[in-house]
Amino acid sequence: MSGKENSFEVLILKYRTLIAKTEADLGSHRSKLAVLEELQAEASQTQFPLTDNKYQTVGLTEALLDLLKASRSNDGISGTNVRQMLLEHGFPKAKHFSANVHTTLKRLEKQGEVRSELKEGERFYIKP
Repeated sequence: MSGKENSFEVLILKYRTLIAKTEADLGSHRSKLAVLEELQAEASQTQFPLTDNKYQTVGLTEALLDLLKASRSNDGISGTNVRQMLLEHGFPKAKHFSANVHTTLKRLEKQGEVRSELKEGERFYIKP
């Protein structure tokens, strides 16, 4: 076998390998797409909205106080979960959203409206 033929064999093997990998990836993507389409179809048949937009038209302070008051957790809610829950309930995400939430929670704590506890390096907020 000459050097040229060997080079072609190497290239053929390379492209066959790439095709096999691409086909495997394509199968994985098709499976994920099928799951997403199934979830979308199920969601469209749901009789209630996935979000209630409860906090879409209220201010941050009011939304935070309501969220913490409605919480069933005796341990409080982490700052990360507070932000996520606000967004899930329709609160508009603006520039510096995380910082605004943090600052407002600190202010509410200072005013005695909420209290916080540090647990395993993360701050949890509670409405007394």
